[in-house]
Amino acid sequence: MSRMAYDAGNGGAVGGGPGGNGSGTAAPEDVNIIAPKYRHLPIADSADKQETYLTLAFEAAILALSKQRIMPHGLYAQHVICKQQDQLIQRLRSIDLDSVLVGVLRKLSVQLLDGGPTSGLGEMIHPESVPMHTLARFLFASLLNQHSDLAFEIGLRAMRFPILENINEGASVNGIELQHNNFMHSPYPRWWTLGHLETQQCSLSSTMLSAAKGDTKRLSAVLQNARRNIHSSSHLFKLAQDAFRFATPENGPRSQTLLGVAFELGLQVMRMTLTCLNWRRREMVRWLVTCASHVGIDALMSIMQNWYMEHRGYPARAYNLAMLAMKNVQLAYNQDTHPAINDIHWACALSHSLGKPELSKMIPLVIKNVQCATVLSDILRRCSVPTPGLHNFGAHGARGNNLRQCIKLSYDREPLNQLLEAAVSAYVNTTHSRLSHISPRHYSDFIDFLSKARDTFMLARDGPAHFSRLIENITIAYKGKKKLVRQVRQRFQFV
Repeated sequence: MSRMAYDAGNGGAVGGGPGGNGSGTAAPEDVNIIAPKYRHLPIADSADKQETYLTLAFEAAILALSKQRIMPHGLYAQHVICKQQDQLIQRLRSIDLDSVLVGVLRKLSVQLLDGGPTSGLGEMIHPESVPMHTLARFLFASLLNQHSDLAFEIGLRAMRFPILENINEGASVNGIELQHNNFMHSPYPRWWTLGHLETQQCSLSSTMLSAAKGDTKRLSAVLQNARRNIHSSSHLFKLAQDAFRFATPENGPRSQTLLGVAFELGLQVMRMTLTCLNWRRREMVRWLVTCASHVGIDALMSIMQNWYMEHRGYPARAYNLAMLAMKNVQLAYNQDTHPAINDIHWACALSHSLGKPELSKMIPLVIKNVQCATVLSDILRRCSVPTPGLHNFGAHGARGNNLRQCIKLSYDREPLNQLLEAAVSAYVNTTHSRLSHISPRHYSDFIDFLSKARDTFMLARDGPAHFSRLIENITIAYKGKKKLVRQVRQRFQFV
């Protein structure tokens, strides 16, 4: 039937079109001839005026591709199926879709979704049924502009991969999950073209992600569908990279929602490769951190809270991640209850445990991005206390001494002297900021704040004199607030 539509579109002469040699021996598949131009040729005496040889050929091709069929056993037979399917879909793509052909696709798509056991896009299919990913991608692209809801319904339905779902469903051997392509324990015959089919599945999901870029509801549906149906960590990683690329175009605004989808897919890849190792895992971890830095500080903190690499034997990697997170965090002077404070303390404690060089690199970032005086003073005190950190073990193991002598860091030397200066300066700035809009009901809280400030000031050599000047400035500059000045003098009368 497709041959009839092709002949009709070219005046019935295969070799007589432009570029033909007139011999009539060249086949349409010959790459040396110019691609055919299809046109509608009405069928005589047809009850449907819209019906042409081209619409019938188009319908026949879609029905043939969408028929539910069992994957054959042999290597050659499986390759033939994939090749013939790809060639036929490529022929369909070469046809310019007009409103008539789009109408045919719409009618067929609805029938296929509601079809019974003969439809590969029906509700229930055989576990060994040939997947419909390639056909669904063609239908999705063809219907998207005019029938977007139907296009996404087709795409989401076709994403399933029953053969892998049956193999991986709760399967484990000695506590180790089966690899997605491990057919040794499978009752089904081997699928030699599994890699090609999974690539087509990933391409379909990537196409839907790109199309749903501005629609949060559809993005969520595609994300959940990919999590459920893509069983290969490598292909899921490829999908996450595609989502990141779509979300960060070179010329155009970023899509924060799509960046979140890329990050969630990356987290799924991390979970999948925890037990089933992948040789690209290092690359995956590096990419996930990069993606998290684009998503925002919450994503970086999420990684730090849920993936403690120092407990898995990777303290250096954890330190690099902590440095990256610290570059992206910002803490204002009045954010003493910020949710990131615990993570900041963790990053500083990790640096302290690794050694003085690592702490010396971390502290300048803390000073630059944290203006909260109480947080800075807490970090200062924690870092001054000796810790039996990771660097203390194994240094003198050969001499029978597994722990070096813990030496307390001095406030007068690097790197803590910088942190002490930053904490004192933050207390001074915060004091004046709070006084500029203080009310009588906050006087007691302010006095307590000054008491904490005094404890930090006393750690510096000139701290007592500096704090006395601060109190004197308060009593002079804010002498109009008599009640506040009286309370300050009563509390700090011996300063």
